[in-house]
Parts: sequence; structure tokens; C-alpha cells
Amino acid sequence: MRDVGTAPQADEVWALNKIIGFVLAASAAAAFSVPAAAGGSGAQTFTSIIKDFTSSQPVPPLCQEHSGGTLTTTVNGVMHVTMDAHGTVSFTSTETGPFTFAPNERGQPTFSGHYENWDAGRGTLTFDAHGNPLNGATTDHMTINVVGTGSDGTHLSGHINEQANLVWIGGTPIVTITAFHLAC
Repeated sequence: MRDVGTAPQADEVWALNKIIGFVLAASAAAAFSVPAAAGGSGAQTFTSIIKDFTSSQPVPPLCQEHSGGTLTTTVNGVMHVTMDAHGTVSFTSTETGPFTFAPNERGQPTFSGHYENWDAGRGTLTFDAHGNPLNGATTDHMTINVVGTGSDGTHLSGHINEQANLVWIGGTPIVTITAFHLAC
């Protein structure tokens, strides 16, 4: 078990940066494609629904598996966003669905089961003409849970709590993990 405040390993940081950047970039591109209203404070709130969205990404060994592998999820979810004319953004999202994990190392079990991700953040961003985040910063809090069974009958249970600061420069998110907790 790794406690809050203990720095994750370099390969864990790489994988989490990739996962967080992907989740936020995909969510922000979809959610922020609607410009803020011109009247009053310019605040606008809207909801985005995700249906059967499949993604795959490489992950390092985080729990009992011997090697890293590829995590594939197919999720349904919802994202609520509030944005004002000054670029202040707050959002929360929840995704849930099945997952599979295919290890890099031959002979190791594959896993399948249930995946849940809750994510929330707040910050100030500017956007390009297509509604994609361009510059600014957000603070993000994420909780991920996975429960599954291996092809060899073993059980997998993982829980990640993490906090990150994201700085967007020229459309590229740069992630700094400020707190990380992994329990298997």
C-alpha cells in the first residue's frame, strides 16, 4: 500500500500522467466545445453523456501483476461542467463499465471486471476555436476503483486516490501529482 504523500515511482507517474491527460483532454474537448453565454456573468452549466466509450492505455504494474500491460475500458458516464466568461471552469464526471487487463508478460493471467472513475476539478482555462483547452491551470481530484478476476481464478481489487495540478500550455496538459494513494 502506498500512502498519501509518498511519491509514486517514475513509471507510475508516466502512466498516471497519460491516463489523467487523456481523461481530461477527452472530457474537456467534449464539454467545453460550447462557448460561454454572453449575457450576465457569462456562466453556463451543461451536461455531457458518455455512452460505450472504449479506450486502451498502457499501465505499469500497480498491484499484484508481475508486469505492466494494457488496460481497456468501455464506459458509460456523465460529466457536469460550469464555465463563466472569464474562463473559470468547474467540473465533475463519473464513468463506469467493464475492463480487461492484458499483461505484457506471457504466461501471466489476464483480468476482467468492473471499473469506476470519479473525477472533479476547478481552474481557469482559455480555449482554441474548436473548444479545446489551450492555456491555464486546473486542480483535479480523481478516484479509480477496479475489481476483477484473473484467468487463473485470482482476484484483483485496486483503489487509487489522487490529486493533480494540471497546467495547459499551448494545448498540452502538464501534470504534477501532488498526492497519491494506491491500495490493492
